[in-house]
Amino acid sequence: MKNSKMVIRFLILIFLTSMVVHALINPGFTPINLVEQSALIQTIEFGTIGKDQKVVCKIIKTLKGKSKAKELTIDLNKASSPSQAKGMVGLIKESKKTLAAFLVGKFNDNDSGEEAPKAKAFLHVSGKWIILNENKGIWEPTVISTKMQGTWAGGTDMLIKAIDYILKDADPTMPVNVGVSWEDPVLVSTVKGVVSSVRPVDLDGKGKSHLFIMSTLGDKLFLHDGSKLVDVTFKRTLTSKSTIAAWLDLNGDGKLDLVSYDGKSYSFYSQKADGSFEKGNSSFLKILGGICQGIFAIDAGAKDKPGLLLATDKGVVSYKPGTFPLQGALLDGGGVDIKKFGNIGTCLVADLDGDHLADVLQLFENGSLLYKANKVGAFEKAIACSINLGKKISKATVGDFDGDGLLDVFTTAEDGNQIWHNRGNNIFEGTLHVSGEIEYIAKAEGVDAMVCDVNNDGKQDIMISYDGYSPQIFFNRGFRSFGHAHMLDLTEKSLLAESSNGQQTCCVADFNNDGAQDLIVVLKNGEVHFFMRESEEEDSLVIKVNLPVKGPALGPITVTGWVESGDDSELRCLGAWNVTPGSSKAYVGLPEAGSCIIKWCLPGGKMQSKEVEIEDAPINIFIK
Repeated sequence: MKNSKMVIRFLILIFLTSMVVHALINPGFTPINLVEQSALIQTIEFGTIGKDQKVVCKIIKTLKGKSKAKELTIDLNKASSPSQAKGMVGLIKESKKTLAAFLVGKFNDNDSGEEAPKAKAFLHVSGKWIILNENKGIWEPTVISTKMQGTWAGGTDMLIKAIDYILKDADPTMPVNVGVSWEDPVLVSTVKGVVSSVRPVDLDGKGKSHLFIMSTLGDKLFLHDGSKLVDVTFKRTLTSKSTIAAWLDLNGDGKLDLVSYDGKSYSFYSQKADGSFEKGNSSFLKILGGICQGIFAIDAGAKDKPGLLLATDKGVVSYKPGTFPLQGALLDGGGVDIKKFGNIGTCLVADLDGDHLADVLQLFENGSLLYKANKVGAFEKAIACSINLGKKISKATVGDFDGDGLLDVFTTAEDGNQIWHNRGNNIFEGTLHVSGEIEYIAKAEGVDAMVCDVNNDGKQDIMISYDGYSPQIFFNRGFRSFGHAHMLDLTEKSLLAESSNGQQTCCVADFNNDGAQDLIVVLKNGEVHFFMRESEEEDSLVIKVNLPVKGPALGPITVTGWVESGDDSELRCLGAWNVTPGSSKAYVGLPEAGSCIIKWCLPGGKMQSKEVEIEDAPINIFIK
């Protein structure tokens, strides 16, 4: 069965690659226009294609309009060519047991701006569009439309969700461009050594982010003073040299400390009451495992100290909080044969199954191990997972790209990118091919990636940094359909030409505290460039949700944002964010003033919520 499905996909791919399948986003005929102009919208399920090339479809639900029919018939004999018919057969077989979207109307999709004289139908199946005409009660498909990809390029399941949103919401939005731009870049500094990462960190616990730069010849800290980013490394007396690092309150004094790995050994830098750092006990860990791939804070159930998790090439080591040296134990790999997984990479620590406990995903080149949490700070034996990193240099991050409240995974690597859609029940599906322009505009040779919201619309976007190209940002139109953010493209806007030769790393975060996320670019020569986003009051509204360092959760929790949708006060999920004390926050952007419900669940606790009213300025809130 699996092999036959792969053959179907291969045949579809051969057919579609013979066509021009890429279309720019069509601002004149969006899914909102499509739904408004549809007289009838239904979800259907395909039956078996008969020898006469006809297929009877079961009508599952009528979303708009009225119809007493329980089924409809499609006659594939009327396709414009044998190759088109073959392609349609492949798409229908591929969609077996999943729903398709069927829309009928007099559409003005012909660029004339006028209603068509005759009704026709659009059928969305397996991520592609088919145009059909009606003939005596039978629907006759003509072509697989590449032009309609400009209306919606994405999964059929996501289109059905988008249609439901458009029909219910009082003022639906599906952006056709990112709508914001960068100011001219400012050279912040030139950092010596190899820079492995740049990320925000809230060192003082007040909601304002420092810029933390990891370098093999000396880490750096910068803070925006209202006009520029200022180097505060010397003032903070930070002397670490990191290839990998993590911020957590390891000694339980209410201040963020730094655990650093320099490629050979681990170091601990304790933050004192005055905000300066001192190097701690060099034997704070009893070392297990091998070469470090990642360092993470986890909630281990203690009231004042987090646990520590190390991803190594020998496995994942979990350290319980306590007195130094901390004692660790390797998590149980469950006997999974990891030889087929290839080279090992880092981990992701986040609630991946929606049970409000942070899980551990150990990533490899060709697969992964998922350690599901069964209680706070404790994990089941690992199970194999389909998510993979890709070849050589690679990064992974979590985000909620379809707004269903579950965290998805994005990976970038030398051989390309992938969006792993979280389907629940530990199932992750590779969906890059049905996720819009990111499929064919994003490059290979990715060295870093971040989830962001560059235009504050509540939809989570993706930034990719490259070894040999300028960084790219893809804005989310909603429901996992991404468009290229041309207005933020450094090459297209002739900003920082040197970035086209690649970067060591990049970062997107709000460093000047105006509510708009900014861009940090670290070039290969160590130059650090700062791009502030041009900010207007109406496009900088955001609720930043933080976990205090000495708060109710000491490791990652999932925070969701909700807004009213429609007249019945039904709540719609904007998305989910992985929030960790001091180092990551929920960035809940809102396109306009109003209220938003923030929801969260502490490990082992009950769901909590808070209604936040936002008017004309960004808001910081802390979960307590």
